[in-house]
Amino acid sequence: MSIEVQLADLAEEVARRQAGYLITAQADRRPHVMQSVFEIENATLRTSTGRSGTANIQANPLVTLMWSPTAASDYSLIVDGEATASASGEVEIEAKSAVLHRRAG
Repeated sequence: MSIEVQLADLAEEVARRQAGYLITAQADRRPHVMQSVFEIENATLRTSTGRSGTANIQANPLVTLMWSPTAASDYSLIVDGEATASASGEVEIEAKSAVLHRRAG
């Protein structure tokens, strides 16, 4: 079951949560998952990453962010976006879509 999150409301949803996960694609297309804390302004999120995350973003800027639910009855927050990463590992992600999601039933 998914509920769309308007990008104008994304900062409020992110503020309710703690650390989330930055998911990038490796060269062999397998996911690379990294736990991170995100800062957000409007629909732009900022964090930092290591060498692998930086290389993955530079090769393929499409990323997914995910925050786990805070309680069994709560929703996960999933954000798809486009990222840029500097050589020093500073990452900026422009959110393109977001949903609250939990298992149906």
